Amino acid sequence: MRVAAVGVNGFRLPSISHLLPGCAVLKDPRKYLEDLLARSRESPASDALNTLFQATGISLEDLGEHYAKDLKAFVGVFRDVLEWAYLVWVVERVLVKDYRKYLFVKDGRLAQMGVKDEFRTKLQKYFKEKNLLLVGVSKRSRLLAEGLTSLVMAKLFAEVRGTFLLQVPEALMEKAYRYERQWDADFQGAFVMGTRCVARLFENTFSPREGIAILDLPPHLNEKDAIRVAKSLKSHRSVLYKGSLGPIVEAHGKASVAKPLATSMEDEVLARLRESFGEEFARKIAEWLRLAEREVGRG
Repeated sequence: MRVAAVGVNGFRLPSISHLLPGCAVLKDPRKYLEDLLARSRESPASDALNTLFQATGISLEDLGEHYAKDLKAFVGVFRDVLEWAYLVWVVERVLVKDYRKYLFVKDGRLAQMGVKDEFRTKLQKYFKEKNLLLVGVSKRSRLLAEGLTSLVMAKLFAEVRGTFLLQVPEALMEKAYRYERQWDADFQGAFVMGTRCVARLFENTFSPREGIAILDLPPHLNEKDAIRVAKSLKSHRSVLYKGSLGPIVEAHGKASVAKPLATSMEDEVLARLRESFGEEFARKIAEWLRLAEREVGRG
C-alpha cells in the first residue's frame, strides 16, 4: 500500500509505502495496529499515524470496530486513515509553518466511512484550528450522472455564461443523494466532512464535463477562501487530463494498493507453507488453488 502526493512547480513530497501482512491482520486487527503504532521509528506509516493521533487527539477507539470485520474492511479503513495521516504528517513534520502557503487537494470526497463520529469531529476540529486550505475533488458525481439532477445541472451550465463557483442547493442534493448522511456534514452520523460545491472552470471545452469540477470544501472555509481554491484549481486543470487536475492524476498513479487482497493473501500463505513443508508441497497447494479458482469461475 502506498500513499503519495504531487506538488507543482517542481515541489515534491516523499511517498509512504507500507506492506500489510494479511495473516497478522486477520489474526488480531487491533493488536496489529497497536504493534504498528509502537514502531514509529521503524515504519513511515507508523510515524504518520502517530503524528495524526498526537496532532488531532484521535485514538484507536475512534476507529470503531468495522475495520476488524474482515480483511477487505481493514484495508479500506486503513488506507483512508493513512491518507489523512499523510496529510497531517506533511503539515506537522514537513511543511510546519509553511503549510499556510499551500492548497491541499484530496483525490475524492472529504469523507470517511467505517469509523466513529469522534474520528471525523476531531479531524474537522484540527482542520479548523489550522485554518487549512483544503479541498476534495471528485471525478464522478451523482449530480452529473443520474436522472433529474444531471438535467438540472446541464440546464444551469447552458444558461449561465462564463466561469462560476456555487454551493449545490440543498433541494438538489436531496434528489441526488438518498441518505442525508451522504451529503449533510452537520447531520448526526454523517460520514462527509465538507460542503458540496460545483465549479465551471472553463467554458469552451471539447466535452462539457471537462470544464466542470465537483468540490468538497470544509465548513471553516469562507467565500473568499472558496474563490481562492477555485482559481488555483483552474490554473492546474487541463484538457490533457480530460479536464482533471494534472497533479491529482500523477499522485493517483503513484498511490496504490499493490495487489488484490486474495492474491496477496495467497502469496503469503504459500510462502509460509513453503517454509514449513517444502517447495513441492507448496507447489501442489498452488495447483489446487488454481483448479478451485477455475471451477468457481465455471460455476
